[in-house]
Amino acid sequence: MRVIRASIIAVVVGSAGCSDAASNGWTVSEQKSSGGVSHVVNVPPADGIRPTWKVEPEVRIGEIEGTGPDVFGQVRGLVIDAQGRMIVLDAAAQELRVFAPDGRHLRTMGKKGAGPGEFSGANGMVIGHDDVVRVNDPQNKRISLFSADSGFVTSFAIDVRSYGWVWRAMIDTALVTWESTLIARDSSYIYGLKGYDAQGRWTDTILDEPLDMNRTNPGSYSWRTATGGGVMSVPFWPTRHELMDSKRFYWSTEATNEYRITRTTLQRDTVLILEAKRPLVAVSAHERDSAIAAVRKSAGQQDWSLIPEYKPLIRQLFLSDEGDLWVSVETGDAASTTYDVFGGDGRYKGTAVINARVERWVSPIVRSHTFWAIVRDDLDVAYVIRGRLTPAEQN
Repeated sequence: MRVIRASIIAVVVGSAGCSDAASNGWTVSEQKSSGGVSHVVNVPPADGIRPTWKVEPEVRIGEIEGTGPDVFGQVRGLVIDAQGRMIVLDAAAQELRVFAPDGRHLRTMGKKGAGPGEFSGANGMVIGHDDVVRVNDPQNKRISLFSADSGFVTSFAIDVRSYGWVWRAMIDTALVTWESTLIARDSSYIYGLKGYDAQGRWTDTILDEPLDMNRTNPGSYSWRTATGGGVMSVPFWPTRHELMDSKRFYWSTEATNEYRITRTTLQRDTVLILEAKRPLVAVSAHERDSAIAAVRKSAGQQDWSLIPEYKPLIRQLFLSDEGDLWVSVETGDAASTTYDVFGGDGRYKGTAVINARVERWVSPIVRSHTFWAIVRDDLDVAYVIRGRLTPAEQN
């Protein structure tokens, strides 16, 4: 269950409308093994992939400077409640900021500290169908619960062994919150998921494999000097993506540039294999040279032959309310973000494009034809946007 190391777990949160793959020139074929595993292959048209939908921003929240609640220091969480209110976690201020669907600031909840309803290092949040927001507070070793209407509800202690830049937990249909952690076993640690119910009771554990401190990552550079050392990723090296849906199935890729996504049970039994034949995007000579120069500043001379010829094709996975799989893909256009959308059966439904750089650390939210996300401008300033999925013009 390598999802734990990658710490990429997502909440099921939204969808686009239906589309016919044939209307976009895609062909879809499916085979079933004797064991009942579906293998779906999606092939785009030879003359290029045309977008099915475009995201038209309707509300944008954020300012470059100032002291208002719409000036974000470090966004590490975005959730949407049943009323369409946007709840943003600003990790720099350690605050939850609630905005109406039209972008008006409604209230701010939480602050830095260790008391009830306060945070110390909050780094992510999820929301359940009960409209209660669960905020991870690892330095206080707890999860705190909030309501957009009434504010702080309660908190419960958790056994924090490790945490990443952004906490990507998920809530299943039974309102169990699953979070990744290291679990002590026999004088060592094992990667795992721990589940907590709505009352904070530890309900279940899903174990992976033991932590191997001596294992090397082929996609990383390491170095040592007289004063220390470090590790960094090889530029353009593909990463593994994995998420758990609300029905406790896993969707995952391997750390390759193959557009192949599998859906498995908790026991790692494969039930679906999804493939798409989208073309790869080459790393340009300028991009390669710039990456080498950046690595050399910190790590010195390294094996530059490890840098791949092509950019990672899959950038992010998340799921929709209706169970559609959204796959952020590399197209070579740095100013826009493109998503291929597949049904829960692995069949291509369409491609959505937004003319903005969407933050990958915080998953977008898609509900029916509405799209919420954190986007960044040319100055790397973060904004919250609410957009509408509309049909794209076809040439």
